[in-house]
Amino acid sequence: MWYSFSLPSDRWCNATWDMVLCWPPTAPGDSAHLSCPPVKGVDPTKTVYKRCDVSGRWAGKTQGDFSIPQGWTNYTVCFTKAIQEIIRELYKDSAEDAQTKLNIALGTRIMEIIGLSLSLASLCISLAIFFYFR
Repeated sequence: MWYSFSLPSDRWCNATWDMVLCWPPTAPGDSAHLSCPPVKGVDPTKTVYKRCDVSGRWAGKTQGDFSIPQGWTNYTVCFTKAIQEIIRELYKDSAEDAQTKLNIALGTRIMEIIGLSLSLASLCISLAIFFYFR
């Protein structure tokens, strides 16, 4: 897709790459619109946009946030309904519930490592006995 434009002032938002899409130069106060990328879990028929602030910088997630030079793009509008539901389920719990789930996952991982270590030690001992009594 080619864009023709003229730059009447130096306050335009520069063309930028946000690690997903390449955004064209955009006039201050306007928004650039692109189709969602054609990847798994994303609906490429939907459109995502990035806003250029009146100061000529790409707008961040919140008003007045310019900490990221390429700005912020809300790609959640691109996700299919199934992926959006997974994201909602993932973030619906409180911080305490999330910490509890993290502790359970960590405990499960530790038990898995201990079990695999005991299994390997038992295998080594049984092989040593087997080779000794051939």
